[in-house]
Amino acid sequence: MPLYISDLRVVRFNESAGVRHQAISANAEEVVSFIASQKTNYTDSLKVRFEREGAFFFDLYHDSAAYLESWVKTNKVIDFGFDGYTNVVLSILRELKPNVLLSQHAPRISRDAFREIKRIIPSIQLTVIHFGFRLEDAALEGFDVLLFGFPGFFKLYKDRPQRKELFYHYFDPEIYSTLDLCAPSESSRLGAVTFLGTSGYGRLNHTTRYEVLHSLLKQELIVAWLEEKDGLDDRGQQATVDRLLRHALRDFSGDGLAALSRRDDGIGGFVRKYLGSLGSRADWQIKAPPPALRLSELFPSRCHSAVHGLEYYRVLGQHAATVNIHADMIDGSAGNLRLFQATGMGTCLITEDAYNISDLFSENEVLIYRSSSELEDIIREGHKDPRIFSETARRGLAACHSRHSVDVRYFQLKGILSEMLD
Repeated sequence: MPLYISDLRVVRFNESAGVRHQAISANAEEVVSFIASQKTNYTDSLKVRFEREGAFFFDLYHDSAAYLESWVKTNKVIDFGFDGYTNVVLSILRELKPNVLLSQHAPRISRDAFREIKRIIPSIQLTVIHFGFRLEDAALEGFDVLLFGFPGFFKLYKDRPQRKELFYHYFDPEIYSTLDLCAPSESSRLGAVTFLGTSGYGRLNHTTRYEVLHSLLKQELIVAWLEEKDGLDDRGQQATVDRLLRHALRDFSGDGLAALSRRDDGIGGFVRKYLGSLGSRADWQIKAPPPALRLSELFPSRCHSAVHGLEYYRVLGQHAATVNIHADMIDGSAGNLRLFQATGMGTCLITEDAYNISDLFSENEVLIYRSSSELEDIIREGHKDPRIFSETARRGLAACHSRHSVDVRYFQLKGILSEMLD
């Protein structure tokens, strides 16, 4: 029996960071009000598309304590035998009765509960996760379908038994229309080349980005709007300790370190434990400790505070070109959000070479660099001849709106859900 779109009841585990960026202020009451309203907006493009076709689509911001607490005040929480947080989330799901559970990130509820989610919430027939960064195998247990933001994940998760699909990020052309910016031309956009996003400060998986941005800022080739964390996160701190320990043990590399690990004393025990921990952590391959100096402090005249929401898109669209630098852990493939945000806003995208970049854009739709020096040359040439940026941007915009729009991804996801639910 064919699945009608009106038969779909989708609940998506989403993160509230996007909500906080759109709220006038970050106070809990406003965030709760925004979440509870389930109003459609530019960050909910996929949700909007499903709802327009008649599906039920609800965003459950499962990381917002304020929202969950407000729900508890007016609803009954069922004791499913798990921790309080998990019981609240499961109670919400029981009330909403979804047949599809879509997770934008790894679920935060008890893993034991998620593995039994279809038994606990009988309405759920299909569980799907979409992710664009590496997750440990345990976080994927309980899902029927894995939607990869990067093709490199097929190799990384080749032993997983679930159905696997490549599902790139996308752009909503309505954002471009809403902001009503000038079409790309050598005279309509500000000439500066930009970077918008996380600088790499305090992050264990963006050290290459930090180094490239440092060089570009030092040479005054870009202007940046940077997200720079106040300190290292837990994983960043652990990675830094790992790097320092490895450096301290560099004289015992190779066979020497193996020999040291065979000692019967405390040193041998420590080395065995340390080496074992490296083998079990996904972040051990990071090449250096997270950078410890903010780029905004080193280059204050060329750095601005991070922008979010529509202002982020406005800044992108006001400039001729922007630089893209993927995280270190992506393993040679391209697919981050900035690929589609930049081209979708009619900004010339300057991005790294990747084995799949030709699957996304042709050579005349984006500018591709293969080294830091080539990136610098591209920026200098674009400053000399603005038509390089404007003509590439015009072609990139057309390509993004036709091949990487939310409509394209909507039909792809609807097809997957229909096939799995039939």
